[in-house]
Amino acid sequence: MKKEARLRKEMRMIGLTTQALSQKFDVSIQTVNNWISGRIFIPPVVAVKLQEMGIPKKAVFSPSDMV
Repeated sequence: MKKEARLRKEMRMIGLTTQALSQKFDVSIQTVNNWISGRIFIPPVVAVKLQEMGIPKKAVFSPSDMV
């Protein structure tokens, strides 16, 4: 499964929307969409907070990000 699909699926499972994430992290919805699509990297601080919110590490980082 692609990172984008995995992250979107995990967000849906815990009831998170792109709008909710954009408000929580004080960024635009487009920035959140760019994180999800992999166009830009999710900042490490945000990645940790996403994991604390219940999003698994696999959905936040791609295997190439983890090396």
